[in-house]
Amino acid sequence: MTQFGRALCELNIDIICANSPQAKGRIERAFGTLQDRLVKDLHRPVSADDDLDEVLAWRERRTVTANLVVHYDRMMLLLDATPVARGLARKTVEVVNYPDGRFAVQHGGAALGFRVFDKLRTVEVGAVVENKRLSEVLAHVKARQAAFPDSKRRGAKGRARAVNNLEAPGAPSGVGPSATSTLHTP
Repeated sequence: MTQFGRALCELNIDIICANSPQAKGRIERAFGTLQDRLVKDLHRPVSADDDLDEVLAWRERRTVTANLVVHYDRMMLLLDATPVARGLARKTVEVVNYPDGRFAVQHGGAALGFRVFDKLRTVEVGAVVENKRLSEVLAHVKARQAAFPDSKRRGAKGRARAVNNLEAPGAPSGVGPSATSTLHTP
C-alpha cells in the first residue's frame, strides 16, 4: 500500500477509481488514453479524533538487528535495551517521520525508546578535555577527517539533507558530483 493509500485508509476514506469513459473526462476520450483517476470530491470533514500528525507521517518498516540497531536515513537508531526491545531482535519495526521533522520507532503502535548514532559524526576538539597526548591525537584525527570526500564530512554541502526528510523521501541526501554516478566503459 502506498503512503497516500495508507493515509486515506486511516482517515476512513475509500479510494474510488473512475472506470467509465464519462468519468475519465473529455481529454482522455479525445486522445483514446486509458488512465484511472481519483475522484476529486471526497466530502469528508476532518474530525477532532483525527490525529493528522500521525496520519500524514511518513512510515517505513525496518528490521531490528541482533544488537538492537535500526538503520534509517544514514543513521543508526540504537534501541534502549528493554525486555520488549530485546524481544524484537530480527523482527520488523516501523520508523515514523513526522511532518515537523521529529521521528519515532514503533512496534504494534507502541513507541520504543532509542538514541540516534550518526555514522558521519566528526570529533570536535573543544568537546574533549585538554590533555598533552590527546591534543596530538585529535590534531591527527582532524587532519584525516579533512581529507574525507564531501559526502563523508558533516556540514559539507554535498551532505545536506532536507529539513524534515519529507521534502524528498527516498531521494539521496547529497547533491552534486558525489550523488551522481558515471558509467565507465572498457
